[in-house]
This record gives sequence, structure tokens and C-alpha cells, in this order.
Amino acid sequence: MPISVAHTRKCSLAPVLLGVLLAFPLAILTLSASVSADPLFSTKTDYSTGTGPVSVAIADLNSDGKPDIAAATAAGVTVWFGHGDGTLGGRIDFAAGNSPRSVAIGDFNADGKPDLAVANYTSHSASVFLGNGDGTFGAKTDYFVGTGALTVAIGEFNGDGKPDLAVAFEGRVDPGEFETPGGVTILLGSGSGFFPTRIDNVLTNHVVCAAVGEFNGDGKQDLAAAGCCNTVWALLGNGNGTVATGQAMGVFGFPGWVTVGDLNGDGRQDLVAANVNTARITVMLGNGDGTFAAGSEFGTAASPEAVAIGNLDSDGRPDLAVANTGTNTVSVLAGNGDGTFATRVDFATGGGPRSVAIADLNSDGRQDLVLANAGSNTVSVLLGIAGATPVQMSLVGIEATPERVSLRWQGEGAASLVSRVYRRVSPADWEDLGSPVAEGADALLYEDRGVTPGVRYIYRLGYKIDAAEFFTPEIEVEVPGELQLALDGFRPNPALGAPLIAFTLADATPATVEIMDVAGRRILRRDIVGLGAGRHIIRLEQTARLSPGFYLIRLRQAGRDVLARGTVIQ
Repeated sequence: MPISVAHTRKCSLAPVLLGVLLAFPLAILTLSASVSADPLFSTKTDYSTGTGPVSVAIADLNSDGKPDIAAATAAGVTVWFGHGDGTLGGRIDFAAGNSPRSVAIGDFNADGKPDLAVANYTSHSASVFLGNGDGTFGAKTDYFVGTGALTVAIGEFNGDGKPDLAVAFEGRVDPGEFETPGGVTILLGSGSGFFPTRIDNVLTNHVVCAAVGEFNGDGKQDLAAAGCCNTVWALLGNGNGTVATGQAMGVFGFPGWVTVGDLNGDGRQDLVAANVNTARITVMLGNGDGTFAAGSEFGTAASPEAVAIGNLDSDGRPDLAVANTGTNTVSVLAGNGDGTFATRVDFATGGGPRSVAIADLNSDGRQDLVLANAGSNTVSVLLGIAGATPVQMSLVGIEATPERVSLRWQGEGAASLVSRVYRRVSPADWEDLGSPVAEGADALLYEDRGVTPGVRYIYRLGYKIDAAEFFTPEIEVEVPGELQLALDGFRPNPALGAPLIAFTLADATPATVEIMDVAGRRILRRDIVGLGAGRHIIRLEQTARLSPGFYLIRLRQAGRDVLARGTVIQ
């Protein structure tokens, strides 16, 4: 089935043909509302980093009032300083532990200068760097955590008002060795930049990510953890650095990332998981008591690795930005304010984006995106665009027969867009079918003749505005199998004087419809030419109105007849 999107509705869509003829193809469809394609972000600008950046965080690191960027790389940390106009200049690099996987920014010693915390996978540690306030940092202090540290988050877990660290650790997963479960290590802060107390909260499975929230209204900070096996856990804080394992929520695919925010404006915190081995994210709305509703899935590009929450289109409702490792893109899903999201819009990034962060880098009031690209050793900056003019593209027609699927999209200036039609059979990847054909200035047509009867296909239209590619909602079409000649008769039945006649043609050969009275005398004959296989409805001309009474209708095609009875009441 297509990925869940906002305002999804199932219908059998009937394209209107010229004149008085209506065609109702045999197809099973799932249709989503039209998409507004607003080029929210500029073309990316890439900045080099150390090898393999996998995490990015944003803050003013040198006290100049301008946002800067810190990226965790395979060798340590790369810092780029912002100019305040959305560009970066001046880079420094320094080592952390072995195989850094995550970086977080906070003030650990209450001096007003930002500090860094880095989770190191192969050294099973968290490195803490105290900031000097000028963009440089003191020597690191390492703290051992659980085996295989993957993410680090900042919270306050024991009620003393001092920042603590939550480090998700995977556990031992080396082939051939004894496996140990993962969990979350809490490092309780002293308030002076040190973290002397370690508490390991071990779960029953491997953990790859943890995020901080407050899920049950008790004033104690909680955690959401994601990992094996296709599970997100709610870990409810006890107020002393330990947690109680709460609800375990199954998601579709392996959740490589989880983040926390209020997505529907009810004052309760919700969860979003990025399911890295799929093309989906899962949204779980909070009930406010530490439990969450069943997840809803929304489509992304392939291999969503991380997700961030922000008001990206300036409408006051939370939106999502998803880093897609499999397609070198970031998907933006506009929020509807009720916990549902519109169909994604994709923007190009560097190679293999693994992390995404949101901030206003140029003080224009628009949120910007920064991504860490492990495949290209870069960070990508995409600046928010103010006042972009939306282009509305809507699917307005579908016809499906055993031989072909025809689709028609409409939108102002559609013919001038660079566009492509994509198709897939779930759960396979998208196949590029080629460009649609323009019909006038505002419509696009595509006829897919490479279909197999009985197969369910998913289609979408991709089109570019500037360098960004946008996608219409996915539409699912089941290609009908071999059709049989059939006659439904008058519609409605009983009918008025000039009724509709509904029938199904087995193929595209000519056919005839005849109407006879009860004595067998032919009252009316209509030749049917130029229609394809499928279900159709024709309307008799007003000049051929029938008198009240009973009638026999005959449909003839390729030497075969089918009959039906009908009644006219006035």
C-alpha cells in the first residue's frame, strides 16, 4: 500500500470524456489530496569536513551572535563558523574518542560558554569538551559508557538542575561473540563540567538512539529509545537517573533514529522514528500518561536515517525534515497541525546524509537545514526561501485497463515543468518511466503500456522547481484482469425518459447497444466505436426519449450478445 499521507481517501476515479460519454475504468485506487509544491529551500551549499561526518549540531560557539556548526566525523569533530548570512567560513578540527557517532551542544559548567559532548562507538565512551567561548575547546575528558555508544543527548535526570548526559549504547553485536543487550547510560553532571556518576539502564535488545522528553506529566525527564527489533521504547524517569521501561512500540522497519516534539498541539510530547531499512517514518502521538497511540506511517525517500522537527514553512505548525541516506536527499513533510503530514518534498543533499539539524542561519526568520553527509565528507546547508510561489499539481484522471494505465495531472504551467513519472510495485524501489506528454499549458498525460493484468502499481509524478524535485502524492492502481462482456442496463433503473446505460466491453473492438420493446421491436440502436476495454456509461440523446414502459437492452460485441431488462417511469 502507498505510504500513509494526510487526507488519504480511497476511490474509483472516473475521468470525464468528451461529449456525453463517461468512462469508468475497472481499477482499485488509493488517492491522496493534491500537493502544494513550494520551493522552501535553496540549492544546497556544501562545506568540507573530516572523513565521514555522521552527526551535526548548531549553536553560537564563538560568542559572536551567529550560529555555528559542529559535526561529528570518523576522526573527531569539525567546527565551521557562521557569518550570519547563511554561509560558513573558518574551520577547525580536533580529535575525540574512537569512531565518534554523535555530537550535542550544551553548557555543562554554567559559564555561559557552549560545550560539546561526543558519543564514541568503538571506545565505548563519551568525550566532553569545555568551550572557551571563542570557538575553541579545552582538552577532552572521556567517560566510559555502555558498549557501542551511538548517540548522546542532554537532559536533567535527577532533579538537581544540573545538565546530565544520556548516551544510547548498542551492546555487543560482533559476529561469533557473546552478545549483550544495549541500553542508555546516564552520566549525572556535577554542574562544574564533570560527570562523575554513571548509571546504566540496560534493556533487553540493542539500542541505537535515545531522545529526551517528558511523557507522563510528573515533572521528571523521560527518554525514548529506538533499536532492535523494530521497536521504540518509552523509558520513564524515576528522578534519580534510573528509568522504568514503559511501553514498547513496534514500528515498520528498523528505527535508526527517534526524536521528540509536540506534533498536534495538545501539549503532550509525541515521537517520530526514522525506519532506516524502509522508506517510511513512524509518528506516535503521546497520550500524556507515558503511553503512545499506535504509529502512523508517512513516506520518505529510501533509507531515512534521521529526523528533525521544526516550523519549516512558517505556518506555525511543526514540520519534519528527514535525512535519506539511500537517495542523497532530505525529505520535508509539512505538518497539518494534527499529527499528520503532507506528502514529502525532496531536496538534494551531499552524499549519504546521516543527520539533519534545523536553525535560522541568516536571521531572516526562516528555518534552514544543515545535513552531515558521510558519503561525501561534507555538510550541506539549505537556506529557507521566503515568499516562494506555490505550484499546485493535482491528479485529475486515471484510466486502467488490462493493457494500460493512463494518468493525467493538472496544474498551472505544468507543461513548462521538467517532470518524470515514477512507478513501483511495493516494496520495490521507484522506477523512472520517463517524461509525461503536455496537454496544453496546464496538463500532463502519461500512458503506461508496460503493465501486467492483476498487478497493483503505485505511481507518482516528480517535477522540478529550481534544483528541488517535488512529488505528487502516491496513487495506487490495480490493473484489471481479463474483462468479460457485461451489461448492467439502465442507470438508474427505473429510469427517466433518456436513461444512462452501463456496460463493460471486453476489448476495444466496435460494439452496439440496442433497445427493444416488449414485442421485440427495436426502438433505438447506438454504435459504440473508439472505446477501450473496461466499464462505460453512455447517455441517450434527449431526442431519443423513451416512453414509460418495460424494455429489453442488448449489448453486442464480436459476435457475442448479453441482455438486460430496464424500466422507464416517465
